[in-house]
Amino acid sequence: MTETLFFKKLLFLDGLNITVRMGTKWDKFNNIENGILQSLDGNNIRSKILASFSLPFKSIPNNLLKLEHDPECRDMLGLYHTMCEIYPNFSADDIVTIVFFVPDVNENAKDLNR
Repeated sequence: MTETLFFKKLLFLDGLNITVRMGTKWDKFNNIENGILQSLDGNNIRSKILASFSLPFKSIPNNLLKLEHDPECRDMLGLYHTMCEIYPNFSADDIVTIVFFVPDVNENAKDLNR
């Protein structure tokens, strides 16, 4: 199975990363070997999607945010502002899904942090 996660920015940590998505759509995607991480301009890289789980946004443990792929989202305030940009009417009470993934660092993407 191949699944595609869309990103505003292809910025990633080496190794394990997370992304936070509104709703529960991604809660069922675990252990996917052939994931695709795709930017809005069409660049993409391969990734393993390891696990995911859903919870209220305001319940996200702070220690997980150090794994957030986007540096602007590595604290609750920055993540909240980004979620509001991406999802109009977003609320801290909304259910979100945290997706754990490992991008293929051997792939070439113009914005990929190594």
